[in-house]
Amino acid sequence: AFAGLERELSRKWRAGVGVLGEISEIDDEGVTETALLGGLPAFVAYDSSNDIFDPGSNGFRSVTGVLYPTGSAGTSTVWHEPQSLDSWICG
Repeated sequence: AFAGLERELSRKWRAGVGVLGEISEIDDEGVTETALLGGLPAFVAYDSSNDIFDPGSNGFRSVTGVLYPTGSAGTSTVWHEPQSLDSWICG
């Protein structure tokens, strides 16, 4: 499941942050464990285009983000290093 907020900072800039989570039952040769996975994704986006359907006609779009993942299985909880999400530029 995912829930998040996105905010327009100006005509060209927007940013967002959210929370995601998943609960899984893992069965390994008759031993069942519950795994909890979660993360805190965030992004920032820039859009200087003047055409929503053809950003390359005048200007460009760019998005980048980061994810702070965590998880637990049984009695162990692990915080992982932040992961860079895919970045792209169009235009």
